[in-house]
Amino acid sequence: MWPEAADRYAIDCEDSPWNGELHFRAGRANERCYRWNAAVAHYEEAISSQPALWRNHFRLGFVKERLGDFPAAEKSYAYGLDCSAVNNEPARYWAYRLGVVKEAQGDFEGALAAYSTSLDYVPAVANAENEPALTTFSQDTAYEMQILQRARSAALRSRDADQIQKIAAEFENRELWADALACLNAAADRKQSFDASIYFRIAKAYQALNQPEAAAKAYRMTRISVSPRGIDNEKYKKDAGLQRNFQYSEMSQHLPIRKNVILYESFFGKQITCNPYALFREIYNDQDYAHFLHVWVTTPDTAIPKWMRHRENILFVQRGSHLYLRFLATAKYLVNNVTFQAMFSRRQGQRYLNTWHGTPMKTLGKDIQTGVVEHRNVTRNFLHATHIITPNEHTRRVLLERYDVEGLGTAKVAITGYPRIDFTLNASPNRVEDLREALGLVDRSKKVVLYAPTWRGSSSEQHFDSERLVSDLQALAGLDCAVLFQGHHLSASFIPDSLPVHVVNEEINTNELLSVVDILITDYSSIVFDFLPTQKPVICYTYDLDAYKAERGLYFSPSDIGIYEARSQTALVEAVRRSLAGDGPETVPSNSLIEEYCGHEDGRASARTKKFFLEDETECLITSKIPNKRRFLFHHSMLPNGITSSLINLLNSLDPAENDVTVVVPVEGVDHTKAGLSRIAALPNYVRLVADGGRQVANIEEKWLIDCFNRWNVFASEEHRRHYVESFAKEYKRLFGDSHFDVVVEFEGYSRYWTSVLAAAPAATKKVIYLHNEMEAEWQIRFPYLRGVFELYDEFDALASVSPALSELNQAALTRIVNVEVDKFLPVINQIDIQGTLARAAEPLDEDLVEWFEYDTPTFVTMGRLSKEKDQAKLLHALARVIKEGHQARLLVLGEGPLRADLEELRAELNLDRAVYFAGLRENPFPALSASDCFVLPSNHEGQPMVLLEAMILGKEILATDIPGSRQVLSDNLECLCQNSVDGLADGIKKVLQSDRQHVPDFDVERYAKEALEAFLGAAGTTP
Repeated sequence: MWPEAADRYAIDCEDSPWNGELHFRAGRANERCYRWNAAVAHYEEAISSQPALWRNHFRLGFVKERLGDFPAAEKSYAYGLDCSAVNNEPARYWAYRLGVVKEAQGDFEGALAAYSTSLDYVPAVANAENEPALTTFSQDTAYEMQILQRARSAALRSRDADQIQKIAAEFENRELWADALACLNAAADRKQSFDASIYFRIAKAYQALNQPEAAAKAYRMTRISVSPRGIDNEKYKKDAGLQRNFQYSEMSQHLPIRKNVILYESFFGKQITCNPYALFREIYNDQDYAHFLHVWVTTPDTAIPKWMRHRENILFVQRGSHLYLRFLATAKYLVNNVTFQAMFSRRQGQRYLNTWHGTPMKTLGKDIQTGVVEHRNVTRNFLHATHIITPNEHTRRVLLERYDVEGLGTAKVAITGYPRIDFTLNASPNRVEDLREALGLVDRSKKVVLYAPTWRGSSSEQHFDSERLVSDLQALAGLDCAVLFQGHHLSASFIPDSLPVHVVNEEINTNELLSVVDILITDYSSIVFDFLPTQKPVICYTYDLDAYKAERGLYFSPSDIGIYEARSQTALVEAVRRSLAGDGPETVPSNSLIEEYCGHEDGRASARTKKFFLEDETECLITSKIPNKRRFLFHHSMLPNGITSSLINLLNSLDPAENDVTVVVPVEGVDHTKAGLSRIAALPNYVRLVADGGRQVANIEEKWLIDCFNRWNVFASEEHRRHYVESFAKEYKRLFGDSHFDVVVEFEGYSRYWTSVLAAAPAATKKVIYLHNEMEAEWQIRFPYLRGVFELYDEFDALASVSPALSELNQAALTRIVNVEVDKFLPVINQIDIQGTLARAAEPLDEDLVEWFEYDTPTFVTMGRLSKEKDQAKLLHALARVIKEGHQARLLVLGEGPLRADLEELRAELNLDRAVYFAGLRENPFPALSASDCFVLPSNHEGQPMVLLEAMILGKEILATDIPGSRQVLSDNLECLCQNSVDGLADGIKKVLQSDRQHVPDFDVERYAKEALEAFLGAAGTTP
């Protein structure tokens, strides 16, 4: 614990003021606490005691640099380097830091001198034995220069960074620095892994060209981490994901955006195709953009078009490599047809165009009905996009609405048509002939039929898919036509060589392929909309339509919009036969269909997209008026508890005409289980839902700082707090882009991560955090990490306890623990759902519970987590005592938790097997609550128990232990309370059994709901 160490060292130093080692350790401890001035004082004392010890000077320089005092840092670093040189101590990192602070002061020559000694090794410019020179003639020989320039030209068209460096060495050896520099910069742009030696050589070339500022900048790039971090990376090295995050974060922070660089990624780098490729061709062939550098993301298996492989201004980066991260962080223009990885966070100054990859017939986003986990990164990418194109209104609506970014994202949206369809419409006769030849279509008299189905199976279901596929292709091959097949590579592998079918090579662009096709057969693929503009026959082969609808979901069946469907092989073959003969008008798309989905497909979509993205052309821009509503962002984990019920009730009470609501949930809280999805389904329809977007991205110091805070749960200094909050401000931006919210609400109140994220929301945002319980008790008894949550309370504008009494308790306790303003504590009672509770209570009882309500024996019900604070054990002891005294009673326990096994064992010990039933967690517990004779709550502490409010809505008798939370709810009905003990509960149960509904509380539900809404809106700084 560095804070305790710093405080202890301070005492020891007072006792031993001349002990240099103690002062050094005190300085290090204060460094770790971000107490810079205290660290300076201790390091200066250490230097006074040990002036020749180089480490003292380096640490003092480090702290001075952190304080922004570069002249003082320079003096300390320089003196420390002199000391280390005398003692032959390696100090290359400190030489690098000296270079940084000199460069920051504009002393570029001094920076170069420092930087030049900062590498762990000095790269050799050329190795005469292993890399012999191209020639051995004088550099004045004209013939030799012709050879070198030809070699330079060839090298710059190469993808091999090492080869380019070899050519650079030839120019370096001849002191032809401009040529060497061109080669070295090209090598740096092609080296997939980080290589400090390239930047060292670039710096030397700039020095030779008398450009000291550029040389210093190049030297600075010999290390990925530029800022003074002082954190050991050793413990993080095994985590490759963390290392990528570190690199991306550092480069985003320190490297300048390259204004003439455009990065393209298509299908996660697996293909060079689709809309990004069409747009690339348009830009590449435009002389106005001849100065652009085009960077394509690839994988080791990506098929690269031959014409692109050796171009000086086209680069290829491996997805996930260091080079990929560098271009992702620095390219001004970014284009993707799916998503960038979860680490991506668009920088100010970058432009990001998302083109997507087809008009959807299949459901997308939340319509897939698998929750929000799968599409969370799509939503996040759309929130980071500055530009989005779509081919039609249907696609625009699906992408924005079904990924829950309509009205939330800040991207400009244009209906431009799809650039990739230009390939189909603009194919020249020569290109068509080249494609036919490549496909082996030698018989020009035969029409071309393409079968391009959607892949349905998995590797374990290949048998059924392959049998049908081969049978269908055999039937089609019997017609008088040339049959092409294009599909998933696994599908293609099933086709026997003996079958007279041409399997399309993956290197052939799909949209160029469509230019040679006369009839298209597909199913639910977006390729159908790419082909419609040709006005040629289209057949959708939907033999599994009903099953596909049920499993994946469709926005419409092909026939719903006027596309011909064949539901069997016989129907398919007949439709193709008639279309080949020109006797199948039903397979030819109508003009109205083409206009609705392809009305912008005129062969100029790429040009429109280029102008929209690069030139801010507004011709195709869709402007939608965003309603003037209050914008709320809530976080909650959607766990099965009363807090979730309270959130759902609150959201149901907000008027969607006045409020725009987004709820963010963590992935681990929303899984594929029926219960998890049902909680999501319970949210009001107007609520926008997003999920967290993967691992937090931070640099190494931020990661270390967060780890320390997670261990300490306190901030060691205000500077420590500032850096922590700034790191989460980056995380907030990564998750939500430039989305604007008027109010953010940490509704759960128990998550340190989400409390940190929302605490770091922009300053103009109102911030509210809920306190659902006595938080000091929760910290002391259950959740030690809550101490860290308390540290962040002062970043919020309102601390909402769920009852007046609880607010007073939390205010009194927490203001003793952390520095937080008293006025921020506000009572905000939980909202209730009157009609929803009544409606759910009217549903039938679960079958296994019916018998518990069939007899005359009174049945008590308790609901809640089976955990220590709910104390169901106390209730079991009380019930056993009541029954032993001769009374008849039964108990139904609804809920799950860590103490279930202990409670079941206790039930057996107390001989209550026939009287107590542990019914577990129920999707709808209200029918059981409604059927009960009395609801009993035995808790030791509660905030504002929602279940009491729900029992009151249903008009049930209530028995609750007398604790502050329950007393607040039942303040007008104190006869419903009993002493919080076994004796108290036993007496209370007997009174219920002997009375005639004397424990039914009076409750004005409508007034309560109105007051709850007003309290929330008041805490949020708005008005009802």
